[in-house]
Amino acid sequence: MSDSNTKNRHSGEIAETEERKHSIDLSTNSILDTTGLNDEDRKHLQIKANEAKINLQKKAQEANIDIQATKVNLDNLNDTVKASTLDGTSITVTHTQSTSIGRTEIVMGNTERAASGKISRSGAGLEDISTTLIVGVGIIAIIIVLIMVIGGA
Repeated sequence: MSDSNTKNRHSGEIAETEERKHSIDLSTNSILDTTGLNDEDRKHLQIKANEAKINLQKKAQEANIDIQATKVNLDNLNDTVKASTLDGTSITVTHTQSTSIGRTEIVMGNTERAASGKISRSGAGLEDISTTLIVGVGIIAIIIVLIMVIGGA
């Protein structure tokens, strides 16, 4: 190999090393060019990128734990429904949970209610409005009776 080829090959390696020195790997597919930044800003950005990777790994681990816990809950509820069915008893099981992967609403059982797959308002985390409805209808009924009595007098 000639001296000029060796020199070109080494200068290419130096340029590539310099280029890597001024970039940050943000993921497996993305690299951020930091050529225009000073060393302090580059280091700060590298720290932020590393913190983001750690947070992402932490969230992935939390999601994995939540998925495993949801599976255990589903298996337990399913076993309970199977046992009740074998015993000849009726059962409707509802379960709701909110985790890092989202909200899960479960309805299982061997009853018509379970077959409908509908969660009650309280099971869905909503306020029970039946008392409010009864009071509202009662007030409206009293107003109608008063109007009829006063209007007839």
